[in-house]
Amino acid sequence: MEWSFLESLGISFWWRALILIVVLGLVGFVEHRLRGAQARRWREYLVLVAFALAGGGFAFVIDQVTSRISPEYFLYSKGLPRENFAWEVVNLSLKAGVTAGFLCGGLLLFAHSRYAPNGSLRQLLRCLPAPWIGGLFGGVIFGVTVYFGLGASWYSGSVFPPSDDRSLPYQMVAGIHFGVYLGGVVATIWCMVRMRKTQDKR
Repeated sequence: MEWSFLESLGISFWWRALILIVVLGLVGFVEHRLRGAQARRWREYLVLVAFALAGGGFAFVIDQVTSRISPEYFLYSKGLPRENFAWEVVNLSLKAGVTAGFLCGGLLLFAHSRYAPNGSLRQLLRCLPAPWIGGLFGGVIFGVTVYFGLGASWYSGSVFPPSDDRSLPYQMVAGIHFGVYLGGVVATIWCMVRMRKTQDKR
């Protein structure tokens, strides 16, 4: 069942997330009943949930900071309404963060199952902070880059004219968000490469 079909039925993101959790839980439960102590899926699914929760928490903190630096970025770039703005920011950040966390966890789980299919999931859990640390560093680097005017126009857009005093905060937030995504992707790829190198040494 595709997400687009669920959207056409008016099923919200959070209901879709709940459906996914229920399905994963049922699969994990059935495998545990069939394989007992050898079951692994329920542990892997818990890892996915941990990554999703970490992503949601990280995005919440980032957006709470950046929405105060430039509310206009969320109003014009993200299309959020002015009504209930604070709640809309929270809702947006949790959706984006949970999705990003789930994707990062899924990629790392795929790498772990490929390069260490019988290994402990502790190695995977040690990678849990990596995407968010990478995202934090990327956000800081690109935010500082924009602040000092070092060629940010190619990714920050031009919502406001250069004479507008809100242009710099808007572009800073655009740079921070770009850096967060880029840093998270780089850190995730780095973890996957490390898993492969560790397996090659064995």
